[in-house]
Parts: sequence; structure tokens; C-alpha cells
Amino acid sequence: MENESPVKQWSHLHKILYRLPLDKLLFILLYLKCYPTYDLQGLLFGLDRTRVCRWV
Repeated sequence: MENESPVKQWSHLHKILYRLPLDKLLFILLYLKCYPTYDLQGLLFGLDRTRVCRWV
């Protein structure tokens, strides 16, 4: 990410932090139904393990 412009970096950060409410609803419903590991949940939603932990 060193060579990316600041605008592109912000765009990537914006996509991670401000997902649609429907995405967050699906995220938590899947977690409550199946109790996947944080690693698997992160893989499914394109998040890192620490962000999954914070969202849960």
C-alpha cells in the first residue's frame, strides 16, 4: 500500500469501516447462527481478525 495514493487508501478504508447496514446484519446473524471462528468470519467478509472481534 506504500505506492497507492492517499485517496485510494482512504477509499479502501472507507469500504471496510462503513459497510452497508445489511452487510453488518448478515455478519452478525451468520455469527449467531453458526459461531464460526474469527478467522473464517474474516475470510468470508474480507475483514481481518481484529475487526471481526470488534464487530462481534
